[in-house]
Amino acid sequence: MSRFGVFLLCLLASAMARSAELTVLSGGAIEPGLHSAASAFEKQSGHHVKITFNTTPQIAANRG
Repeated sequence: MSRFGVFLLCLLASAMARSAELTVLSGGAIEPGLHSAASAFEKQSGHHVKITFNTTPQIAANRG
């Protein structure tokens, strides 16, 4: 295999290994369960979950 082929394989492998950050906006009523679910998801997937809580009327007002 050529050096270029090895380089492409390494580049592809590093791109696949990156984790993403997911942003979640939620009402506060489900906060305890959502933290537990997000933690389990992070452990299994390697992706980070950023959660922001707000009241439902404020979420609806900012949907713009």
